[in-house]
Amino acid sequence: MVDRRSGLVAVLVMATAWGLSAATPRALPDGYTRRVWQTQDGLPENTVQAFAQTPDNSLWIGASGGLVRFDGAEFVLYDRDNTPVIRENSVF
Repeated sequence: MVDRRSGLVAVLVMATAWGLSAATPRALPDGYTRRVWQTQDGLPENTVQAFAQTPDNSLWIGASGGLVRFDGAEFVLYDRDNTPVIRENSVF
């Protein structure tokens, strides 16, 4: 059985790769689904500039609108308006 959060990372990686490649979606491996998150879901921008996974399985997503923590259920935005240590919203 695939760990849900590990599968999420794999899907994000694959979705990013697909978004940068051909417009025709490729078939997903068995057990995976495709989900696209955008601004209406909590991202500050629809373009991701960077992301990393921490040992607690959170995804940290860098965008031009700030740094976002995703726990598999919700997005939490950290930007210069709510986090004084962040001086520039664009995160690579």
